[in-house]
Formats: sequence, C-alpha cells, structure tokens
Amino acid sequence: ALETHLDNIVGRKGVRDEPDTGWRDLDDQIRDVTEHAYRRVDIERSRTLAEDQELFYRELFGGGECGVHQVMAREFKGYPTMPATELIEADRLDMHLEGKASTGNRVRQSIERDRYGRVVAYHVLRNNPHDDPLSFSPATLNSPNVVRVPVDRFELVFLTRRISQLRDLPRGTSAMRVLRLDENLTQDTMVLAQVALAFGALIETPEGWGPELFEQSDGEQAFAVESMGNPVSRIESGSIGFIPPGSKPHFSQPHHGGPNFDSTTSVLQRRASRGLRASSAALTGDYSKATFSSTRAETLDIRKFYQRMHEFIWCHHTDTFRRRLLDWAIAVGRIVLTDEQAEAIDRNPERLFRCSVVAPGANYVNPHQEANANKTDVETGVRSRIQIIGEQGGTWRQVVDDEVKFEQASKPPRWVTALPCRRKTIRTLTRATRIATTTRIRPPET
Repeated sequence: ALETHLDNIVGRKGVRDEPDTGWRDLDDQIRDVTEHAYRRVDIERSRTLAEDQELFYRELFGGGECGVHQVMAREFKGYPTMPATELIEADRLDMHLEGKASTGNRVRQSIERDRYGRVVAYHVLRNNPHDDPLSFSPATLNSPNVVRVPVDRFELVFLTRRISQLRDLPRGTSAMRVLRLDENLTQDTMVLAQVALAFGALIETPEGWGPELFEQSDGEQAFAVESMGNPVSRIESGSIGFIPPGSKPHFSQPHHGGPNFDSTTSVLQRRASRGLRASSAALTGDYSKATFSSTRAETLDIRKFYQRMHEFIWCHHTDTFRRRLLDWAIAVGRIVLTDEQAEAIDRNPERLFRCSVVAPGANYVNPHQEANANKTDVETGVRSRIQIIGEQGGTWRQVVDDEVKFEQASKPPRWVTALPCRRKTIRTLTRATRIATTTRIRPPET
C-alpha cells in the first residue's frame, strides 16, 4: 500500500510548482533558482525534492507524523549557505516528555504551548533513542540531550482527525486489526488442511479378544480405543486404534475452509484496502477477479485521496521551503526585481509566491473515452487545456515550448523556403546538393 501511494502521490519528479507571478522575466528567474535548489534540498545535500518528499511521506505513513525543520544550511558540496530542510522522525519527540519548560509554559508530549493554547515550540531529542538504546538516558526537560526548537522553524506534520490533537498514529493502524483477522483466518485454514492430511487407522480386533478392552472406567463401552485403551475421542491423528469384531468403522476428520473461505478473505481484504486507501487488486496482487468497471470505480475514488495528499505535501513540506528560498534569493541578488515588480509585491506579498502546483499525472483508465471527454470539455469551456495538462502531470509552458521547438525543427531550411519554386524543383535542388557534396570531382587533366 505504501509503495502504491508513493507511485501515485510523489511519483518520479515529485510535487513541483510552475511560477505564475504575471511577469515572464520574473517567472524565468524563479524557475532557474528552484531548478538548482530542488536538486539537493536536505541539510546534507544528498536528496532531491522528490526523494525528500518520498521520505517525508514514508515517515508520515509508517510513524503517523513527521517533523519538518527549516534551517539555513552551511556551504557544502558546492551549494552556498542557503535554506534547506531537515526531516525529524517521530521517535525524536518523546511522548512521555512533559512538565514545565524554562519559559514557564506547559509541555505535553514534547509540545510546548503558551497560555492561549498555541504551539510555540517543540522539544526534540538530539539523537534517535533506537540508534543506541544502551547508552541513551531518559529525556527530561532542559537536559543537554533535548533541544527546544521554535515553531517558526519547525512543524510537526500529521493528518488532523480531531480538534486540539497533539500527536497521531500510523495510517495503517485502523486497518491493522482487519489484516490480523485475515492472517489468522489463513493460518487456521492451513492448519486444518494439514490436519486433514493426517489419517488414522482402525483395526478390527481378532476373535477371542474380550470386551474388557473397550470397557471404560465409567462402565460404558467405547466405540474404538487405541493401544493404550483411550477412547476414540482421544485418539490422535496418525495413531492406530482397535474396534470390536463386526463393528463398522466411522471416520471423523477436519475439512478445509470450504466455499466460504474465499468470500470471507475477500471481504477482509476489501476492508483493509479501504482503510489503507489502496486498490484491492493492487494490494493483493490478484487481478483475476477485477473487472474494468470495478477497477475504474476504485481508481476514480482513490484519486480523490491522492489529490488531497498532493496538496498536503505541498502545503506542509515544500511550500514553506520554497518561500524561504525565494526570500533568500532576493536578499542575495539571485533574483532581481524591477521597480514595478518590487512595488507590486510590496502591496501584495503573495504575488511573489503565486504558482500552480504540478503533481504526478494520472494515466488514462479508458484512453479513448477520456481523451474525447477532455476534448469536449475544452470545446465547451468546462475546463482549460492548462487544467488538463496539469492533471496529466505536465506543465503547460513546457508543452508550448516543446510544440514551438518541434515546429521549428520540422520547417525546411530558409534558403529552401525563400526560393519561388515548386516541390519538384526543391527535390531536384536537394538531390543535386547531395550529389555535389558526396561525389569526388577529379582535377582537370593537363
């Protein structure tokens, strides 16, 4: 389920942006700065934007929460001192760290709040306690192994489910009980199948054996006994027992799960896939029972979740980093504003950060019908080409630039288009030019 999420939410290029400030020259400057910065966004300069977003969602999915620390990274690996991100795993925020901070505020579960209930800081462990548990001492407030990070540079990210929520659980917690039921059902069925393969044998006693062999302590006669005299109810699989002469043997053995096993496991798998927000066929790897209609309905429903996650990753991971990056670029002269641009941005600061979010595209489930639907939407004005290109994971500016490049490359040379002649003459001139450039001409004889 996690890998399916990453393929559809982060993809190969990640959740990126297309500047839309209204000034083409400023958009080009922003694009140049972000293109360079997105190659290495972490504090160690080792992860691209897509790789950092993937690690962010892995921690969010597996741990339920992830801390995003906005730092000014020192010059390293050819990058100057500039903004970067540092991801903090949930284990570095101790759930049991509580008390009164040096500022006088109350700390609960490593989160410091002021008297108005607002989060003002986080108390983060310097190291992960699971890296070296033997040498790790219990964390206490204001101790050397705990760092107080103000909220303006740090955010503990999780999917909010209720008001005043402090911490969160992994996304798969709700589906874990269903998965355990599925696992136990499969295991019990396999055990029954193994027991069913173990057969016991009942042998008729020879003539002359007395009935005392089958007489039990309570005075009743047993239908069959084993060699130790235990009744048939205690005969184990694979053992040999005896029955009185002339008796008809009856076998009682466990059986497989029967026809209800597949339907039960299917229900459990559908419930688990629903809780994990992943396709049931993709989760189990079994596409034999999936029809086109069920796959399409399931895909369209899950796409809503993917679109919501695109916005979530952009707002809580990338947008904050991009804003600090553009402010830094203007401060150091990487982006130069004109007087008109500076005045307009001073009146409306959000214009500098205005952009369209580009997420991984969703492939067509039914290419022919969906392409015709997109064409109809454009012709009727329901949607624009920019919206459709964005839904496919592309940027409209890149598409336009590619079309211009293709048109320029497909045009004939200027000297050919300038000649007032027909196509036949053009072919003749082209052939003559090819012959003249490939044929060796002998020098004249003296």
